Amino acid sequence: MSKTTNRETEGLTIDLVQPWWVVEDVRERDLWNEASLACHVERSKADLVVFPECYPFCPDAKVFKRPGKSIQIAVDQGRQVLMNLAKKNRRAIVAGGYFRVGEKWQNASVFAAPRAVSSVYYKRILWKSEKGNVAAANIGNDVPFELCGYRVIPLICSDVFGDSERSAKYPTGTMTKIVDQTKELAQQRERSLVLVTSYAQAPTGPLWSERLQHLSATTQRPVLYCNFAGNDGGGFGGGGSGVFLPDGNVFRVGNAAAVLRVTIEPRVANSGTGLRVIAQSL
Repeated sequence: MSKTTNRETEGLTIDLVQPWWVVEDVRERDLWNEASLACHVERSKADLVVFPECYPFCPDAKVFKRPGKSIQIAVDQGRQVLMNLAKKNRRAIVAGGYFRVGEKWQNASVFAAPRAVSSVYYKRILWKSEKGNVAAANIGNDVPFELCGYRVIPLICSDVFGDSERSAKYPTGTMTKIVDQTKELAQQRERSLVLVTSYAQAPTGPLWSERLQHLSATTQRPVLYCNFAGNDGGGFGGGGSGVFLPDGNVFRVGNAAAVLRVTIEPRVANSGTGLRVIAQSL
C-alpha cells in the first residue's frame, strides 16, 4: 500500500476517478454519496485519489440541474468527512462540491491527507448556471496542496475555460490572472502539477483541449484533468479525463466510467531536470 509521506526521491501516483453521470436514471443518483466515494478510495492503491467537480457533495437537481439529494453542508463538515476517509485508508483525497455559505453556495475542492492539514480551494470564475446561486471566491484564492514533496495546484472547471467561447489565446481578464498565478505557483517548485476538476461540456472538443494544453504549455507543468462520464442531457459530462504535457503530448480516456492512474516521477540527475509522467487506464 502506498504511504502518503514526504518523499524526496520517489514519485507520486494519482488516480483520476471518472464516474458515471446519469441524471435520467434515478437509480444512478444513489452513486452520488459518501459511500460511493469511500468505495473508490478503498479500492485505490495510489497516493492521491481525485474526483470530479461537485462530487460527492452535490445539491438537488432542481437547483443546479444535477443528480443528488438536497444537501445543506458546511465546508468544515465536508472536510471532516474526507479527513476521516483519508486517515482510515491512509491515502490523500481531492473531492468536493457545493457548500452552504449564508444564503448562497460556494463551489470548492477539498484536499484531505492522513498526515496533513486539509486545504480548501474555492472556484473563482462561475459558470452561467451558477450565477445567482453561487458566490465566487476572490482572485487571490490560490491555495496549493502539498503531498509527497509535490505541489498540486487546484483549479475548478471554468477557472480554466471561462464563461465564454473565446480562444485560449484571448482569455478573459480574470482568467489571465488565474493562469499567471498558477504559473507563478508552479515555477516556485519544480515538482509541481496543475489539477483541474470539472463536469465540463464537450470536454474533448477543441475549445477545452486548447485551454488545457495552453495551461500546460504556459506553466511548463503537467495538467491533470478529471471529469464525469456520460451525459446529463444538456451536454455536460462526456469523459475525457487525462493528462496534458508541456510538449503537446496528451493521454485521455473515453466517455465511460474509468480510473486513470498517473505516475509522476522526478527525472534522474544525469538526464536533465523536470518530471516524467506515466499514464495508464485501469
